[in-house]
Amino acid sequence: MAIDFTFARDVEEVRQRMRAFMDDEVRPTETRLTSEAAGRGEWRVALDEGNMHTLLHFGTDEQKATYLRPMCEGRLRSCFAMTEPDVAGSDPTLMQTRGVLAGDTWTIDGHKWFISGARGAAFAILIARTENDPEVPQAATTACIVDLPDPGFEIVRDIETMSGSHNHCEIRIHGLHVPVTRVLGERGGGHRLGQSRLGPARLAHCMRWLGQIETALDLMVARSLDRFSHGSLEPVRRRGRRDPQVEGRRGVHRRLPSIGEHSCCNGKPPVVTGVRVLSGTRSAGTPGSRGARAGPPARSRRPAGARRSSRWHGHQPGAPARRR
Repeated sequence: MAIDFTFARDVEEVRQRMRAFMDDEVRPTETRLTSEAAGRGEWRVALDEGNMHTLLHFGTDEQKATYLRPMCEGRLRSCFAMTEPDVAGSDPTLMQTRGVLAGDTWTIDGHKWFISGARGAAFAILIARTENDPEVPQAATTACIVDLPDPGFEIVRDIETMSGSHNHCEIRIHGLHVPVTRVLGERGGGHRLGQSRLGPARLAHCMRWLGQIETALDLMVARSLDRFSHGSLEPVRRRGRRDPQVEGRRGVHRRLPSIGEHSCCNGKPPVVTGVRVLSGTRSAGTPGSRGARAGPPARSRRPAGARRSSRWHGHQPGAPARRR
């Protein structure tokens, strides 16, 4: 039985509103900002949207005025310090960085790593274990704001990966003093704050990558439709009209759904299938043009006697088909 990928009505309404917003507001603004006349002064890139949201929902009025507003204005940036090298990062209840309260000051000692953006950050949101005997393991940690640079917040190194170094730092925390007024959220609420912080951040990463992928796909398709070489554009100019072969390919592109529309689109093929159709159309020609052929693009033949998919199971021409 076929799976129905159709969106619910309320989801479809939200999706269409978002697409209209992108077409009517975001893309025109992007075009204006990237034009030569706009310059660079109008850009307001939200580098710390995760910490912005965290401060918005957990910060006091004083913390919002001190940290959130300058971040929104692009005057400073921050980092989020939670992951540790000696325990599983997927289980914050194992956190070993500890904070001890004496009077109105927390003293924190510990070890963090892969702290993105730590070098150059004006402050860090730091998670540390503060409770010795919580009712539940998830209530053992507390978040606090650390002004940087600070001698107790030592950047040991920028951890390199196969792609080089990208400001993902190892941090040693020793004798770091944080006033109680810099506690973010409630005491023992570090786990809850971390979940609220990291969930939307993962979505933001996905949104950025999907946006880049869709833009790259649009550029690729546009080039495949409009690229001419070796004098192929001159006959079109001499005719003074649109080339039906190019128009046929544009028609295929217009019928492709957006990369974000992962449903069956009311019976139309999904975007990956559509790209294959576009490639086949470009190589074979459009119906009615020279070089066009009927039916789908030709497929490679299986060797005689080979069973279906045998090419993926080590089959060689002339060898008997492998029995499964």
